[in-house]
Amino acid sequence: MKKIFTQQIALFLCLTGFFCLGIKTLEAMPLYRSDAGEIAARKASPVLRTSPFFINQSFTEPDSVAIFQQCLNLSGLQAFLEKNADGTYKQINVLIHSIPFPADGSVTHHGTAIRQVTKSEVKSDPAISYFYFHEFKIDGDNAYVDYAYNYDQSAPSPKIQLIHLDLRKTGADWTIINTKMEGR
Repeated sequence: MKKIFTQQIALFLCLTGFFCLGIKTLEAMPLYRSDAGEIAARKASPVLRTSPFFINQSFTEPDSVAIFQQCLNLSGLQAFLEKNADGTYKQINVLIHSIPFPADGSVTHHGTAIRQVTKSEVKSDPAISYFYFHEFKIDGDNAYVDYAYNYDQSAPSPKIQLIHLDLRKTGADWTIINTKMEGR
């Protein structure tokens, strides 16, 4: 009986190793849903891997900073951002996660530096509103960003704005060419 138990443990460890290897392989080829609803593997490109998503430049380079700035200054989003009693915007929080956000003060909102927050800070303060960047990719003169703005977190029904931006670079400037924004 002891020999069977040892064999079962060995089999379990082997299967666990194969399962973990399979998960790692899936991480290397992230999946996405196409416009037709099909699920397909996104081809890996020779870019810096930050998470299941890719970017081919440093997040402190001018292009990345300009794109992050466009994300925060999106006109349709301004109505949802919190304001102080005097009508000025409160400091914007960005959740530190898989997409590194510049911490050098290069991205601002109406002259105020962006504050980076951790998951534990968000959990400990349910009233905090924050941005969460899911995907950030620059491919030559094109870029796309998927992110969310979470607000009214202490309300009975917390709110979120899901945003997708397609941007194109013309000269040195990035211009938003497509915006999808959905509130929940």
